[in-house]
Amino acid sequence: MKYFKESFEYVPGRNNLAVTIFVPYDCPNNCPFCTSKSDYKDTSNFSLKKILKAIPKVANFDLIKDIVITGGEPFADLKQLQKILNECSKYGKNIYINTTLPVRSKEEATKIYRFICKNEQIINGLNISRHMCLKTNYEDDELIKKIYKNTIVKLRINSVLLNVTAELKRVSDFIKYYSKFVHSINFRGDYTKVKNQDDLRGLDEPILNILFNLSYLYYISSGGCLVCNNNDFITNNDVLVSYHRGYEHSLVKKGRYLILNDIIIKQDGKILSDWDGEELNLKLLNIDFCNCDKCEEK
Repeated sequence: MKYFKESFEYVPGRNNLAVTIFVPYDCPNNCPFCTSKSDYKDTSNFSLKKILKAIPKVANFDLIKDIVITGGEPFADLKQLQKILNECSKYGKNIYINTTLPVRSKEEATKIYRFICKNEQIINGLNISRHMCLKTNYEDDELIKKIYKNTIVKLRINSVLLNVTAELKRVSDFIKYYSKFVHSINFRGDYTKVKNQDDLRGLDEPILNILFNLSYLYYISSGGCLVCNNNDFITNNDVLVSYHRGYEHSLVKKGRYLILNDIIIKQDGKILSDWDGEELNLKLLNIDFCNCDKCEEK
């Protein structure tokens, strides 16, 4: 459904909106868990130039706290990734990269490692895909360990839960293994199973129950917005472990307002208000996104 009429107006759904940028080049992997591979079947309209022009249109908003570079695989083209990083670094935001850290050879591992070292003052974190039931042919945790030991870049493992029965038995071992050389672990639930607020906020959930019962995890908080929810734990060695659930959409309509929770820049430079392909109407951003003291007093 298209909501973009002049009578509507965007309002922020959270005070830490993120811009997610899809890189304009294909990923060499064919990971079975990838949700965006179909977007890369035809790269003819992809444009780095248009992406670089789109970034300043939204990155200047005060409520934008994070910029996430995703794909595909951002590290598949280091020259184009460098140009995106250079543009993103102008706005004082946290910059994260979603990656599988694909390593096919020692030479490739060295190139990626050197690239990360060169940009460690720009890249705040790497969100690294590692899944219990599905693996690619290119995973190399030695590179993760090297980055963890020698750089200031924060490392987070992202693990999509696809087969609950098998994964329930492996959650504890998975946490114990990765908590030795990453800063946080994020388990992501199956978004297709989250249909209402009870699903989103409910505590009667198999993976969550496992986390609550692990003796070395300490429950610290729960929170989220209209479209997602996190339950957070911490390990004995201070590694954050989160369980994230969310809707498949992020734009919510309430009365005449469009509640904006994500901003997406696609491979062709189009700016979207949701993950389902709706284009962001910049004319509807009539509200003051500023969070300065004067605005707080109003």
